[in-house]
Amino acid sequence: MRIQITRKQYDGEIQLWQEGSIRGVEVTLHSIPARAEHVEIQLSADRSAPAQTHTLRLLAMGENALRAESLIQVAVKPASAGNVSSIGLELVRIPAGKFIMGSPAEEEHRYLDEVQHEVEISQPFYMSAHEITVGQFRQFVEETRYTTEAEKDGEGGWGFNKATGRLEGRNPKYNWTNVGWAQGENHPVVNVTWSDAQAFCTWLSNKEGRTFRLPTEAEWEYACRAQSALPFASGSEPATLHRHANIADLSLKRPLGEEYPTWDYADFDDGFAFTAPVGSFKPNAFGLYDMHGNVWEWCEDWHGEYNVKPNRDPRGPEIGTERMVRGGSFCNGARYARAAHRTWNNPSHRGNDLGFRVVTGAVEKP
Repeated sequence: MRIQITRKQYDGEIQLWQEGSIRGVEVTLHSIPARAEHVEIQLSADRSAPAQTHTLRLLAMGENALRAESLIQVAVKPASAGNVSSIGLELVRIPAGKFIMGSPAEEEHRYLDEVQHEVEISQPFYMSAHEITVGQFRQFVEETRYTTEAEKDGEGGWGFNKATGRLEGRNPKYNWTNVGWAQGENHPVVNVTWSDAQAFCTWLSNKEGRTFRLPTEAEWEYACRAQSALPFASGSEPATLHRHANIADLSLKRPLGEEYPTWDYADFDDGFAFTAPVGSFKPNAFGLYDMHGNVWEWCEDWHGEYNVKPNRDPRGPEIGTERMVRGGSFCNGARYARAAHRTWNNPSHRGNDLGFRVVTGAVEKP
């Protein structure tokens, strides 16, 4: 949400304050720099938020004096019960719209391939609220007797060796059922290749009678940003990821810090050294969980440089050798969890911090 400021006899910095609170609704406020004419605020709601219209009172303070106040109406809509698949996959409707993909030149830790350009997502779509879980993937395996690439080729995947305190792979003892730490049915499935993810999508499409697929890179970033232009959907600074994302932090440093002392550990503790059950952290403004951190997520596209011209529903190059991966993970610093950060892997890659989520087209009521 962007608030336009009309200044009268005061050009200094303005600090916004929220008076009162709404259960289940978080408001992220930013100060208004001197002479700036607008400020962006982020609103997010979880399932505990009452489905009704609420009123927030914002106070604008400058030099310890009240400069203005504003009432904002916040409408919380009930979750749609019709957007849950037969395997318990919750789907979130993502509206059509335009956004600026990539990062501005001044964004900290940006890479040169994050060239900003306008992208239009021309049609609404649904995205799974969470990363695909171990339990959902297990149902797929049991119904189809599918064997993942890590099991089929005998090379295995990656995992944590508690005895050495190191992450290791490829090793045949590691696959989606064993990563070296305890994973429940509601943890994100990992050690799956791009082809494994495609096989899951084919199974789910046949089961549900509608097409499921991996998101394009543009769809993924659009959904991750949730109409924010900041590095993170939670705000500008890495510290805002606390309670919003499972990234490398003090909880990971305890088991890995001795072997990996130079890693970029955040100065907070989210309580999860490795993967966290999906939905453990706060969602973004679209209602999507773990778009920053937890595990990297496969995208549909081949890797390639951006087409910087304004374009509609880009799908990446027609051919390539590596597939796009987005989002960062529990063993990466905040820089890799930025909405604009791009990574890619060979489609046969499998890692203990790599999973996926799915999308499907919107089915509109007549």
